[in-house]
Amino acid sequence: MLLAVYLIILTFDNKTKSLEDLWYLVPLWFFTILLNGFARKSGIHVLILTLPFVVFYIRKNKTLMLSLACVFVVSLAAYFGGEYMIANVYNIPNDDTQESMSIPFQQTARYVRDFGDEVTPEEREAINAVLDYDSLAESYSPELSNPVKDTFKSESTSEDFANYLSVWFKMFFKHPTVYFQATLNGIYGYFYPNDVGYYKDLFFMSQCIDTEKIHGPEFLESLVDGLVDINMKSRNIPVIGVFSSLGFFIWADIFITVFFAVYKKGQKIPDLQFAPCCNDIGLCCVSGKQYNALRPACYAFGACAFMYVF
Repeated sequence: MLLAVYLIILTFDNKTKSLEDLWYLVPLWFFTILLNGFARKSGIHVLILTLPFVVFYIRKNKTLMLSLACVFVVSLAAYFGGEYMIANVYNIPNDDTQESMSIPFQQTARYVRDFGDEVTPEEREAINAVLDYDSLAESYSPELSNPVKDTFKSESTSEDFANYLSVWFKMFFKHPTVYFQATLNGIYGYFYPNDVGYYKDLFFMSQCIDTEKIHGPEFLESLVDGLVDINMKSRNIPVIGVFSSLGFFIWADIFITVFFAVYKKGQKIPDLQFAPCCNDIGLCCVSGKQYNALRPACYAFGACAFMYVF
């Protein structure tokens, strides 16, 4: 993502130059888009939301605009084609539905936990076709959607999913506050400065790691415990601890974007350099509490701020 932010700045700063002078942008953009996509799926989504604005901003340089537009299309096609081939070669099931439905799944799980006695047999059947109904209430964690998403049944059909969405919609009108509570519990950590994420204690760590499949050698256990202890304690250290807070980076991103939109240091520098950060934040809010997916916004913020200042 840092490469993407750097390339946006580089492209904008040289938007009046000819393609012959900017030939290096073609391989750099191609490499960066593929790297963002294959490193983490949310990366390609962030760029899909950002790249159209890049094309629009350089529209006056027709040659450069058309060239980069072609590069963007070819790069995205290469990514999706590669993803399709890899998934089929290794028979990896598609988890797009599971990941994109974090908020509805969390809302359903909270509803079942709080008002399970009001769920009709027909509603239960529709939910159970998509999620493991019997484990929903126990799996539900207000701040973490992974346990509920893990109950998703990949073998469910489009008809099953349509029936589930119908039930989900009807349940909203029965107890709408449950849906609002589930959503706010899932995203407040992005904006609450004292929230350091689900790695705030070992309990939340254990919910993210299958200890039956992931473990370390016994002679390293004491070292691991020591590092975890240092990690936890460092978050309470003044000044240093604030960099463990996602809320700090979110509000910093928002503040600096608005600040430079008004001030801009006397230059005509568009806020599109912060578009990847803002798009990443928006995607995280829509997809539920995914702290790892927010890392690009945290990392890119420092680079953007440094480049603006210096």
